[in-house]
Amino acid sequence: MNTKPSITILYIFLCALLLVGCQTSGQAAQARLSSLETVDAFYTWYVDYIQPGSEQMRNPLADRAYRESPYLSESMIKRVDALLESFEKEMGGGFDPFLLAQDIPQEIEVQPGAQADTVIARMRFGESWNELKVSLVEQGGRWLIEEVSRNE
Repeated sequence: MNTKPSITILYIFLCALLLVGCQTSGQAAQARLSSLETVDAFYTWYVDYIQPGSEQMRNPLADRAYRESPYLSESMIKRVDALLESFEKEMGGGFDPFLLAQDIPQEIEVQPGAQADTVIARMRFGESWNELKVSLVEQGGRWLIEEVSRNE
C-alpha cells in the first residue's frame, strides 16, 4: 500500500481547511466591529493607503480603491462614484468626500456620537481641528459607513 499519495491529499485538505478557517475568522472579527471601530479602521486604512509624505503617494479616490473597502455601504460607494464623475465633467478639482477637505490630516481621532449609529471623527490639519459626523448603517451584522458630513 502506497501511503504517500494519501498523506499528500490529507495535507492539501488540511491546508485548504486552515485557509477557509482563517478567512472565516477574519470575517467574523470584522463583523464584530462596533461603529466606532469601523470608522477608526476605515480612516486608518484610508490615510495608510495615501502614504502621505512618501514618494509613492497614492489617491484612493483616483484609484477607486474605496470601492473595495469593507467599511462602506453600497449607497455610500455609489454616491462617491457619482460625485467623482461630476468632478470629472466639470474639469476641475473637488474635495475628498471622506475627509471633506483637500488636505490630508496629520491626526484623526474618533469618538462616540450622540447615537449608536454615529461617530465623530476629529481631524487635525496643522493647528486646527475639524469635526465630521460619520453616520453608519447596520447591515448583515456589520456597521457600514453611510454618510460623512460636517459636525454642526
